[in-house]
Amino acid sequence: MTRLIQKVILFSIFLFLSLSVWAQTVSMKSENSYSIDDLLQGYLDNNIDLKDLQLDVEQAQADLDEILITYGINVNVSTGSSSLTLSDDSTEMTSSPSVTLTIPDANNTTITATTPLTVTVGDDTQTYLDDAGVSVSTEIISSTANGSELLKEEYERYLKEAKQAVETKKISLQSDFWEEVSDLYTADKTMKEDSDDLYDNQIDFETIIAKGYSKTSSTYRTAELEVKESEFTVQKDQRDLTELLDSFAVACGYKPGDLTEVPAIDQKYNSIELISFEDYEKENFIDLENVIWDHEYNERLRAADSNFTLSVDAGYGYSAYIDSSDDDSEAENELSAGVTAGYKGLTTSVGLSSTIEDFTSPSLTFSFSYDFASSKLEDVYDIEDEIDDKREQLDIEDAIESWEDYKQTAISDKATLEWTRAQNAEQLELYKEMYEDSIVWYEKGIISKTDFLQAKNSYETNSDDSILTIIDCIIYNLDIEKLFIGDK
Repeated sequence: MTRLIQKVILFSIFLFLSLSVWAQTVSMKSENSYSIDDLLQGYLDNNIDLKDLQLDVEQAQADLDEILITYGINVNVSTGSSSLTLSDDSTEMTSSPSVTLTIPDANNTTITATTPLTVTVGDDTQTYLDDAGVSVSTEIISSTANGSELLKEEYERYLKEAKQAVETKKISLQSDFWEEVSDLYTADKTMKEDSDDLYDNQIDFETIIAKGYSKTSSTYRTAELEVKESEFTVQKDQRDLTELLDSFAVACGYKPGDLTEVPAIDQKYNSIELISFEDYEKENFIDLENVIWDHEYNERLRAADSNFTLSVDAGYGYSAYIDSSDDDSEAENELSAGVTAGYKGLTTSVGLSSTIEDFTSPSLTFSFSYDFASSKLEDVYDIEDEIDDKREQLDIEDAIESWEDYKQTAISDKATLEWTRAQNAEQLELYKEMYEDSIVWYEKGIISKTDFLQAKNSYETNSDDSILTIIDCIIYNLDIEKLFIGDK
Protein backbone atom coordinates (compact mmCIF):
# COMPACT_ATOMS: atom_id res chain seq x y z
CA MET A 1 0.00 0.00 0.00
CA THR A 2 2.86 2.38 0.89
CA ARG A 3 4.54 1.74 -2.49
CA LEU A 4 1.26 2.47 -4.28
CA ILE A 5 0.86 5.79 -2.43
CA GLN A 6 4.43 6.76 -3.34
CA LYS A 7 3.80 5.98 -6.99
CA VAL A 8 0.62 8.04 -6.97
CA ILE A 9 2.41 11.03 -5.40
CA LEU A 10 5.37 10.83 -7.77
CA PHE A 11 3.14 10.38 -10.80
CA SER A 12 1.08 13.37 -9.72
CA ILE A 13 4.22 15.50 -9.46
CA PHE A 14 5.49 14.21 -12.80
CA LEU A 15 2.15 14.88 -14.50
CA PHE A 16 2.01 18.39 -13.03
CA LEU A 17 5.51 19.19 -14.26
CA SER A 18 4.73 17.73 -17.68
CA LEU A 19 1.62 19.89 -17.95
CA SER A 20 3.60 22.94 -16.87
CA VAL A 21 6.25 22.33 -19.52
CA TRP A 22 3.53 21.71 -22.10
CA ALA A 23 1.81 24.97 -21.15
CA GLN A 24 5.08 26.89 -21.49
CA THR A 25 5.73 25.27 -24.85
CA VAL A 26 2.28 26.22 -26.11
CA SER A 27 2.71 29.81 -24.91
CA MET A 28 6.05 30.09 -26.74
CA LYS A 29 4.85 28.33 -29.87
CA SER A 30 3.21 31.39 -31.37
CA GLU A 31 6.48 33.32 -31.03
CA ASN A 32 9.13 30.65 -31.61
CA SER A 33 7.41 28.13 -33.89
CA TYR A 34 8.13 28.10 -37.62
CA SER A 35 6.59 25.99 -40.35
CA ILE A 36 8.79 23.31 -41.85
CA ASP A 37 8.41 24.90 -45.30
CA ASP A 38 9.56 28.31 -44.02
CA LEU A 39 12.57 26.69 -42.40
CA LEU A 40 13.40 24.84 -45.62
CA GLN A 41 13.20 28.03 -47.68
CA GLY A 42 15.42 29.80 -45.19
CA TYR A 43 17.87 26.90 -45.32
CA LEU A 44 18.13 27.29 -49.10
CA ASP A 45 18.28 31.10 -49.09
CA ASN A 46 20.98 31.14 -46.41
CA ASN A 47 23.40 28.76 -48.16
CA ILE A 48 26.57 30.44 -49.46
CA ASP A 49 27.50 27.60 -51.82
CA LEU A 50 24.15 27.88 -53.60
CA LYS A 51 24.61 31.63 -54.03
CA ASP A 52 28.08 30.99 -55.47
CA LEU A 53 26.67 28.48 -57.97
CA GLN A 54 24.02 31.00 -59.01
CA LEU A 55 26.84 33.46 -59.76
CA ASP A 56 28.45 30.73 -61.87
CA VAL A 57 25.30 30.73 -64.01
CA GLU A 58 25.58 34.47 -64.56
CA GLN A 59 29.28 34.10 -65.41
CA ALA A 60 28.57 31.26 -67.86
CA GLN A 61 25.91 33.40 -69.56
CA ALA A 62 28.36 36.31 -69.86
CA ASP A 63 31.04 33.99 -71.28
CA LEU A 64 28.58 32.66 -73.86
CA ASP A 65 27.57 36.19 -74.87
CA GLU A 66 31.24 37.05 -75.30
CA ILE A 67 31.80 34.05 -77.58
CA LEU A 68 28.70 34.82 -79.66
CA ILE A 69 29.91 38.38 -80.20
CA THR A 70 33.52 37.40 -80.86
CA TYR A 71 32.66 34.72 -83.40
CA GLY A 72 29.63 36.39 -84.93
CA ILE A 73 29.43 38.34 -88.17
CA ASN A 74 31.57 41.46 -87.83
CA VAL A 75 32.04 44.61 -89.88
CA ASN A 76 35.16 46.73 -89.42
CA VAL A 77 35.16 50.22 -90.92
CA SER A 78 38.40 52.19 -90.96
CA THR A 79 39.50 55.53 -92.36
CA GLY A 80 43.03 54.23 -92.62
CA SER A 81 45.93 56.67 -92.47
CA SER A 82 44.85 60.06 -93.73
CA SER A 83 47.14 63.05 -94.19
CA LEU A 84 47.01 66.63 -95.40
CA THR A 85 50.19 68.26 -96.72
CA LEU A 86 50.25 72.03 -97.39
CA SER A 87 52.86 73.80 -99.52
CA ASP A 88 53.13 77.18 -101.26
CA ASP A 89 51.75 76.02 -104.56
CA SER A 90 49.70 72.88 -103.77
CA THR A 91 47.77 70.85 -101.25
CA GLU A 92 47.99 67.07 -101.07
CA MET A 93 45.45 64.84 -99.36
CA THR A 94 45.81 61.09 -98.89
CA SER A 95 43.41 58.55 -97.42
CA SER A 96 43.08 54.76 -97.28
CA PRO A 97 39.54 53.92 -96.12
CA SER A 98 38.57 50.26 -95.91
CA VAL A 99 35.69 48.01 -94.95
CA THR A 100 36.16 44.41 -93.81
CA LEU A 101 33.36 41.88 -93.41
CA THR A 102 34.17 38.71 -91.44
CA ILE A 103 31.83 35.69 -91.43
CA PRO A 104 33.33 32.93 -89.21
CA ASP A 105 30.45 30.52 -89.80
CA ALA A 106 30.98 30.65 -93.57
CA ASN A 107 34.34 28.87 -93.52
CA ASN A 108 36.03 31.92 -91.98
CA THR A 109 35.23 34.00 -95.03
CA THR A 110 36.67 37.52 -95.08
CA ILE A 111 35.73 40.23 -97.59
CA THR A 112 37.78 43.43 -97.66
CA ALA A 113 37.26 46.56 -99.75
CA THR A 114 39.95 49.30 -99.85
CA THR A 115 40.28 52.62 -101.71
CA PRO A 116 43.78 54.15 -101.24
CA LEU A 117 43.34 57.66 -102.68
CA THR A 118 45.75 60.58 -103.20
CA VAL A 119 44.53 64.00 -104.41
CA THR A 120 46.90 66.89 -105.18
CA VAL A 121 45.35 70.36 -105.70
CA GLY A 122 47.43 73.15 -107.19
CA ASP A 123 47.44 74.81 -110.59
CA ASP A 124 45.71 71.65 -111.63
CA THR A 125 44.22 68.65 -109.82
CA GLN A 126 45.80 65.22 -109.87
CA THR A 127 43.97 62.16 -108.54
CA TYR A 128 45.69 58.85 -108.00
CA LEU A 129 43.83 55.70 -106.94
CA ASP A 130 46.39 53.05 -105.98
CA ASP A 131 45.20 49.44 -106.10
CA ALA A 132 41.68 49.98 -104.84
CA GLY A 133 39.59 46.87 -104.89
CA VAL A 134 37.91 43.94 -103.21
CA SER A 135 39.50 40.77 -101.88
CA VAL A 136 37.85 37.57 -100.69
CA SER A 137 39.43 34.71 -98.72
CA THR A 138 37.85 31.53 -97.43
CA GLU A 139 38.80 28.11 -96.13
CA ILE A 140 37.52 25.23 -98.22
CA ILE A 141 38.90 22.63 -95.80
CA SER A 142 40.00 23.98 -92.43
CA SER A 143 42.26 22.37 -89.85
CA THR A 144 39.48 23.19 -87.37
CA ALA A 145 36.31 22.87 -89.42
CA ASN A 146 33.22 24.29 -87.70
CA GLY A 147 35.54 25.56 -84.98
CA SER A 148 33.39 28.54 -84.06
CA GLU A 149 30.23 26.43 -83.98
CA LEU A 150 31.87 23.86 -81.73
CA LEU A 151 33.17 26.60 -79.46
CA LYS A 152 29.70 28.12 -79.17
CA GLU A 153 28.27 24.70 -78.38
CA GLU A 154 30.91 24.19 -75.70
CA TYR A 155 30.00 27.44 -73.96
CA GLU A 156 26.30 26.69 -74.28
CA ARG A 157 27.08 23.43 -72.52
CA TYR A 158 28.91 25.31 -69.76
CA LEU A 159 25.78 27.38 -69.21
CA LYS A 160 23.55 24.30 -69.14
CA GLU A 161 25.85 22.56 -66.66
CA ALA A 162 25.96 25.65 -64.46
CA LYS A 163 22.15 25.74 -64.33
CA GLN A 164 22.02 22.01 -63.63
CA ALA A 165 24.56 22.43 -60.83
CA VAL A 166 22.22 24.94 -59.17
CA GLU A 167 19.25 22.58 -59.41
CA THR A 168 21.28 19.62 -58.13
CA LYS A 169 22.60 21.73 -55.25
CA LYS A 170 19.07 22.75 -54.29
CA ILE A 171 18.03 19.11 -54.14
CA SER A 172 21.15 18.18 -52.15
CA LEU A 173 20.46 21.01 -49.71
CA GLN A 174 16.90 19.80 -49.24
CA SER A 175 18.28 16.35 -48.47
CA ASP A 176 20.75 17.90 -45.98
CA PHE A 177 17.89 19.88 -44.43
CA TRP A 178 15.83 16.77 -43.80
CA GLU A 179 18.89 14.98 -42.43
CA GLU A 180 19.20 17.72 -39.82
CA VAL A 181 15.48 17.52 -39.04
CA SER A 182 15.95 13.77 -38.58
CA ASP A 183 18.80 14.45 -36.16
CA LEU A 184 16.50 16.74 -34.17
CA TYR A 185 13.79 14.10 -33.90
CA THR A 186 16.34 11.44 -33.00
CA ALA A 187 17.71 13.65 -30.22
CA ASP A 188 14.19 14.39 -28.99
CA LYS A 189 13.34 10.68 -28.99
CA THR A 190 16.52 9.88 -27.05
CA MET A 191 15.62 12.48 -24.44
CA LYS A 192 12.14 10.96 -24.03
CA GLU A 193 13.56 7.47 -23.62
CA ASP A 194 16.11 8.65 -21.07
CA SER A 195 13.38 10.57 -19.22
CA ASP A 196 11.44 7.31 -18.92
CA ASP A 197 14.50 5.67 -17.40
CA LEU A 198 14.85 8.55 -14.94
CA TYR A 199 11.23 8.22 -13.96
CA ASP A 200 11.56 4.47 -13.33
CA ASN A 201 14.72 5.01 -11.26
CA GLN A 202 12.99 7.66 -9.15
CA ILE A 203 10.14 5.24 -8.39
CA ASP A 204 12.59 2.51 -7.41
CA PHE A 205 14.55 4.94 -5.23
CA GLU A 206 11.45 6.16 -3.41
CA THR A 207 10.45 2.54 -2.82
CA ILE A 208 13.83 1.84 -1.21
CA ILE A 209 13.42 4.89 1.02
CA ALA A 210 9.94 3.72 2.02
CA LYS A 211 11.34 0.34 2.96
CA GLY A 212 13.64 2.02 5.44
CA TYR A 213 17.05 1.28 3.91
CA SER A 214 19.87 3.17 5.56
CA LYS A 215 21.53 5.98 3.57
CA THR A 216 24.84 4.23 4.08
CA SER A 217 23.63 0.94 2.66
CA SER A 218 24.83 -0.17 -0.76
CA THR A 219 21.23 -0.62 -1.92
CA TYR A 220 20.36 2.99 -1.06
CA ARG A 221 23.56 4.40 -2.53
CA THR A 222 23.20 2.39 -5.74
CA ALA A 223 19.61 3.54 -6.25
CA GLU A 224 20.52 7.16 -5.49
CA LEU A 225 23.45 7.01 -7.91
CA GLU A 226 21.22 5.63 -10.66
CA VAL A 227 18.82 8.54 -10.18
CA LYS A 228 21.63 11.11 -10.35
CA GLU A 229 23.13 9.46 -13.42
CA SER A 230 19.72 9.46 -15.10
CA GLU A 231 19.22 13.13 -14.21
CA PHE A 232 22.61 13.97 -15.70
CA THR A 233 21.78 12.01 -18.84
CA VAL A 234 18.48 13.83 -19.34
CA GLN A 235 20.14 17.20 -18.72
CA LYS A 236 22.82 16.36 -21.26
CA ASP A 237 20.16 15.25 -23.74
CA GLN A 238 18.42 18.59 -23.27
CA ARG A 239 21.63 20.53 -23.83
CA ASP A 240 22.45 18.47 -26.91
CA LEU A 241 18.98 19.07 -28.33
CA THR A 242 19.22 22.81 -27.62
CA GLU A 243 22.59 22.98 -29.38
CA LEU A 244 21.16 21.16 -32.38
CA LEU A 245 18.16 23.51 -32.46
CA ASP A 246 20.40 26.59 -32.28
CA SER A 247 22.69 25.29 -35.02
CA PHE A 248 19.70 24.40 -37.17
CA ALA A 249 18.13 27.83 -36.60
CA VAL A 250 21.31 29.58 -37.79
CA ALA A 251 21.46 27.35 -40.87
CA CYS A 252 17.89 28.41 -41.68
CA GLY A 253 18.72 32.11 -41.32
CA TYR A 254 17.43 32.61 -37.78
CA LYS A 255 19.16 33.43 -34.51
CA PRO A 256 20.20 30.94 -31.81
CA GLY A 257 17.30 30.53 -29.41
CA ASP A 258 14.64 31.29 -32.03
CA LEU A 259 13.77 27.58 -32.22
CA THR A 260 12.67 26.19 -28.87
CA GLU A 261 11.11 22.96 -30.09
CA VAL A 262 11.50 20.37 -32.79
CA PRO A 263 9.63 21.63 -35.90
CA ALA A 264 6.38 19.83 -36.65
CA ILE A 265 6.14 17.89 -39.90
CA ASP A 266 3.34 19.08 -42.18
CA GLN A 267 0.53 16.58 -42.72
CA LYS A 268 1.10 16.66 -46.49
CA TYR A 269 4.31 14.69 -46.01
CA ASN A 270 2.53 11.80 -44.29
CA SER A 271 1.20 10.44 -47.58
CA ILE A 272 4.37 10.99 -49.59
CA GLU A 273 4.81 8.44 -52.38
CA LEU A 274 8.16 6.80 -52.98
CA ILE A 275 9.42 7.34 -56.50
CA SER A 276 10.95 4.52 -58.50
CA PHE A 277 14.42 4.64 -59.99
CA GLU A 278 12.96 3.19 -63.19
CA ASP A 279 10.65 6.21 -63.53
CA TYR A 280 13.62 8.18 -64.86
CA GLU A 281 15.14 7.75 -68.31
CA LYS A 282 18.55 6.09 -68.28
CA GLU A 283 20.01 8.70 -70.65
CA ASN A 284 19.07 11.43 -68.15
CA PHE A 285 21.30 9.91 -65.47
CA ILE A 286 23.64 12.87 -64.88
CA ASP A 287 26.91 10.93 -64.74
CA LEU A 288 26.04 9.04 -67.92
CA GLU A 289 24.68 12.06 -69.78
CA ASN A 290 27.86 14.01 -69.02
CA VAL A 291 30.31 11.42 -70.33
CA ILE A 292 28.20 10.69 -73.42
CA TRP A 293 28.03 14.39 -74.27
CA ASP A 294 31.78 14.77 -73.71
CA HIS A 295 32.49 11.79 -75.96
CA GLU A 296 30.22 12.94 -78.78
CA TYR A 297 31.55 16.49 -78.60
CA ASN A 298 35.18 15.34 -78.56
CA GLU A 299 34.49 13.05 -81.51
CA ARG A 300 33.29 16.00 -83.57
CA LEU A 301 36.22 18.07 -82.32
CA ARG A 302 38.68 15.40 -83.41
CA ALA A 303 36.92 14.99 -86.75
CA ALA A 304 37.10 18.74 -87.31
CA ASP A 305 40.85 18.71 -86.63
CA SER A 306 41.83 17.73 -90.18
CA ASN A 307 45.36 16.90 -91.31
CA PHE A 308 44.53 18.38 -94.72
CA THR A 309 43.78 22.06 -95.23
CA LEU A 310 42.73 23.98 -98.32
CA SER A 311 42.03 27.68 -98.66
CA VAL A 312 41.47 30.02 -101.58
CA ASP A 313 41.59 33.74 -102.08
CA ALA A 314 40.63 36.08 -104.90
CA GLY A 315 40.76 39.77 -105.48
CA TYR A 316 40.13 42.63 -107.81
CA GLY A 317 42.26 45.76 -107.90
CA TYR A 318 41.80 49.06 -109.66
CA SER A 319 44.45 51.76 -110.06
CA ALA A 320 43.89 55.09 -111.82
CA TYR A 321 45.70 58.39 -112.42
CA ILE A 322 43.81 61.51 -113.51
CA ASP A 323 45.43 64.89 -114.36
CA SER A 324 42.92 67.70 -114.85
CA SER A 325 45.41 69.93 -116.70
CA ASP A 326 45.67 67.85 -119.83
CA ASP A 327 42.75 65.52 -119.44
CA ASP A 328 45.29 62.73 -119.24
CA SER A 329 44.30 59.60 -117.35
CA GLU A 330 45.57 56.10 -116.85
CA ALA A 331 43.74 53.10 -115.43
CA GLU A 332 44.56 49.49 -114.71
CA ASN A 333 42.35 46.58 -113.63
CA GLU A 334 43.96 43.57 -111.97
CA LEU A 335 42.56 40.17 -111.05
CA SER A 336 44.25 37.74 -108.68
CA ALA A 337 43.57 34.28 -107.27
CA GLY A 338 45.44 31.87 -105.07
CA VAL A 339 45.23 28.41 -103.53
CA THR A 340 47.02 27.18 -100.40
CA ALA A 341 47.04 23.53 -99.32
CA GLY A 342 48.66 21.75 -96.40
CA TYR A 343 49.04 18.19 -95.15
CA LYS A 344 51.04 16.98 -92.13
CA GLY A 345 53.81 19.57 -92.27
CA LEU A 346 53.70 19.98 -96.05
CA THR A 347 52.51 23.39 -97.25
CA THR A 348 52.23 24.57 -100.83
CA SER A 349 50.62 27.59 -102.42
CA VAL A 350 50.03 28.83 -105.96
CA GLY A 351 48.98 32.32 -106.99
CA LEU A 352 48.05 33.87 -110.31
CA SER A 353 47.51 37.53 -111.14
CA SER A 354 46.98 39.47 -114.34
CA THR A 355 45.69 42.77 -115.60
CA ILE A 356 42.50 42.78 -117.61
CA GLU A 357 44.20 45.01 -120.13
CA ASP A 358 46.91 42.41 -120.80
CA PHE A 359 45.82 38.83 -120.10
CA THR A 360 48.76 37.54 -122.11
CA SER A 361 51.27 38.48 -119.40
CA PRO A 362 50.07 36.81 -116.19
CA SER A 363 52.20 36.56 -113.07
CA LEU A 364 52.51 33.16 -111.41
CA THR A 365 53.83 32.66 -107.86
CA PHE A 366 54.25 29.48 -105.91
CA SER A 367 55.88 28.24 -102.72
CA PHE A 368 56.63 24.91 -101.08
CA SER A 369 57.69 24.02 -97.53
CA TYR A 370 57.96 20.90 -95.42
CA ASP A 371 58.31 20.71 -91.63
CA PHE A 372 59.61 17.29 -90.62
CA ALA A 373 58.77 17.73 -86.92
CA SER A 374 55.20 18.79 -87.69
CA SER A 375 54.72 15.69 -89.82
CA LYS A 376 55.81 13.40 -87.00
CA LEU A 377 53.78 15.31 -84.43
CA GLU A 378 50.60 14.88 -86.48
CA ASP A 379 51.09 11.10 -86.26
CA VAL A 380 51.53 11.38 -82.49
CA TYR A 381 48.39 13.50 -82.25
CA ASP A 382 46.43 10.81 -84.10
CA ILE A 383 47.60 8.19 -81.58
CA GLU A 384 46.64 10.47 -78.68
CA ASP A 385 43.19 10.94 -80.22
CA GLU A 386 42.71 7.17 -80.33
CA ILE A 387 43.73 6.88 -76.66
CA ASP A 388 41.33 9.67 -75.68
CA ASP A 389 38.52 7.93 -77.54
CA LYS A 390 39.16 4.66 -75.68
CA ARG A 391 39.24 6.45 -72.32
CA GLU A 392 35.93 8.11 -73.09
CA GLN A 393 34.42 4.72 -73.94
CA LEU A 394 35.62 3.42 -70.57
CA ASP A 395 34.06 6.44 -68.85
CA ILE A 396 30.73 5.59 -70.48
CA GLU A 397 30.98 1.96 -69.35
CA ASP A 398 31.83 3.12 -65.82
CA ALA A 399 28.82 5.48 -65.77
CA ILE A 400 26.54 2.64 -66.91
CA GLU A 401 27.86 0.45 -64.09
CA SER A 402 27.25 3.31 -61.67
CA TRP A 403 23.67 3.59 -62.96
CA GLU A 404 23.16 -0.15 -62.38
CA ASP A 405 24.55 0.11 -58.83
CA TYR A 406 22.31 3.05 -57.98
CA LYS A 407 19.36 1.21 -59.46
CA GLN A 408 19.85 -1.90 -57.33
CA THR A 409 20.43 0.15 -54.19
CA ALA A 410 17.33 2.26 -54.87
CA ILE A 411 15.15 -0.81 -55.41
CA SER A 412 16.36 -2.31 -52.13
CA ASP A 413 15.97 0.95 -50.20
CA LYS A 414 12.47 1.50 -51.55
CA ALA A 415 11.35 -1.99 -50.53
CA THR A 416 12.81 -1.51 -47.04
CA LEU A 417 11.13 1.88 -46.59
CA GLU A 418 7.76 0.59 -47.78
CA TRP A 419 7.97 -2.34 -45.36
CA THR A 420 9.10 -0.11 -42.47
CA ARG A 421 6.38 2.43 -43.13
CA ALA A 422 3.72 -0.28 -43.18
CA GLN A 423 5.03 -1.78 -39.94
CA ASN A 424 5.17 1.65 -38.28
CA ALA A 425 1.62 2.43 -39.33
CA GLU A 426 0.37 -0.86 -37.94
CA GLN A 427 2.26 -0.50 -34.65
CA LEU A 428 1.32 3.16 -34.27
CA GLU A 429 -2.36 2.32 -34.67
CA LEU A 430 -2.09 -0.35 -31.96
CA TYR A 431 -0.26 1.98 -29.57
CA LYS A 432 -2.76 4.75 -30.34
CA GLU A 433 -5.69 2.47 -29.47
CA MET A 434 -3.91 1.37 -26.30
CA TYR A 435 -3.24 5.00 -25.36
CA GLU A 436 -6.86 6.03 -26.02
CA ASP A 437 -8.13 3.05 -24.00
CA SER A 438 -5.73 3.87 -21.16
CA ILE A 439 -7.21 7.35 -20.90
CA VAL A 440 -10.67 5.87 -20.33
CA TRP A 441 -9.38 3.18 -17.99
CA TYR A 442 -7.37 5.67 -15.96
CA GLU A 443 -10.37 7.98 -15.56
CA LYS A 444 -12.38 4.99 -14.32
CA GLY A 445 -9.61 3.99 -11.91
CA ILE A 446 -8.98 0.66 -13.62
CA ILE A 447 -5.25 1.33 -14.20
CA SER A 448 -2.63 3.32 -12.36
CA LYS A 449 -0.96 6.50 -13.55
CA THR A 450 2.13 4.45 -14.24
CA ASP A 451 0.26 2.33 -16.73
CA PHE A 452 -1.34 5.42 -18.25
CA LEU A 453 1.96 7.27 -18.70
CA GLN A 454 3.65 4.19 -20.06
CA ALA A 455 0.94 3.88 -22.71
CA LYS A 456 1.28 7.58 -23.51
CA ASN A 457 5.06 7.30 -23.74
CA SER A 458 4.90 4.24 -25.98
CA TYR A 459 2.55 6.03 -28.35
CA GLU A 460 4.75 9.15 -28.54
CA THR A 461 7.89 7.09 -29.09
CA ASN A 462 6.28 5.14 -31.93
CA SER A 463 4.97 8.41 -33.35
CA ASP A 464 8.57 9.66 -33.48
CA ASP A 465 9.58 6.45 -35.25
CA SER A 466 6.89 7.05 -37.86
CA ILE A 467 8.04 10.63 -38.40
CA LEU A 468 11.65 9.49 -38.79
CA THR A 469 10.53 6.99 -41.43
CA ILE A 470 8.61 9.73 -43.25
CA ILE A 471 11.79 11.82 -43.27
CA ASP A 472 13.73 8.84 -44.61
CA CYS A 473 11.18 8.59 -47.45
CA ILE A 474 11.61 12.29 -48.27
CA ILE A 475 15.39 11.94 -48.32
CA TYR A 476 15.13 8.81 -50.48
CA ASN A 477 13.08 10.68 -53.10
CA LEU A 478 15.49 13.62 -53.09
CA ASP A 479 18.53 11.38 -53.39
CA ILE A 480 16.99 9.73 -56.47
CA GLU A 481 15.91 13.03 -57.99
CA LYS A 482 19.36 14.62 -57.80
CA LEU A 483 20.86 11.79 -59.86
CA PHE A 484 18.95 12.83 -62.98
CA ILE A 485 18.53 15.80 -65.27
CA GLY A 486 15.08 17.37 -65.25
CA ASP A 487 11.83 15.67 -64.31
CA LYS A 488 10.80 12.07 -64.82
